[in-house]
Amino acid sequence: MLLPLLILGCRAEADYAQVQRDCETEIRLWEPDRSAWDTVDQVDKRCARTLGDSIGMEWEVFGFEPDDLTQSDVGAFVLLSLLTLVASDEATLGEALDDPNLSGLAKARLEEIASVEGLSDQSPAAQAWFELVHAEILSATYQENIQGTAQAAYDRDTKRAFSSLTLGWGGSLYQADPLATGAAILLHEASHAFVPEHGACTTWPSWENCDPDHEGAYGVELWWLHAWRVTYLSSISASECQTIKNFMVGHCYHIDTAGDWFPCMDSCP
Repeated sequence: MLLPLLILGCRAEADYAQVQRDCETEIRLWEPDRSAWDTVDQVDKRCARTLGDSIGMEWEVFGFEPDDLTQSDVGAFVLLSLLTLVASDEATLGEALDDPNLSGLAKARLEEIASVEGLSDQSPAAQAWFELVHAEILSATYQENIQGTAQAAYDRDTKRAFSSLTLGWGGSLYQADPLATGAAILLHEASHAFVPEHGACTTWPSWENCDPDHEGAYGVELWWLHAWRVTYLSSISASECQTIKNFMVGHCYHIDTAGDWFPCMDSCP
């Protein structure tokens, strides 16, 4: 499969550098174990607007504005997940690219981004991942019902992402899943721009939207989330680790060969 051309020049606004400037305080105060509820009041209007601009946030459709993120639980969760993606900068790009469990398609796209942006192996992996989302999601909107049980969807032709129930079983920002799971979902949707579309589930025939192997969108999402969990294992609670693992187990079922892939086999200590 030929990778689409990556054209970043047409989206100079609200890129990684702009987010770093406008969210400097929020990134400095970010902690991997902080919940969405504890984070939302720490994001000021300028940072919120810049994060939204980076993915073409349709504020009115979500029903909120940058100066009051609590008006939309789902919208706030999307923005705070994006902040988590940017702030999670412990790993280097070289470390990510060297991992044999990373899909070949994701590696090729990250290398393409690195070439365009002039990134080195010592650059934060977070920069390449964020620029991937920035390049592939031109607009983000809210949709009450998405086909099947999906939490989000993506239109490859318009590069438009649709979000609904990305909060987890709690259904509110107060009870939301760890923000790292939201960041993983954003990467899942953005990766639809360069991975094969989901197909029928062979392991679970009654299910929808599966990938034959980890080269699909689930593989991109789950690789990042597993790497994040390993990186910040000493900073998160045993409960949060297990919540993330449970999230991963559910999504690993959407990869027909997940049993042979380490991120889906690894467990919390």
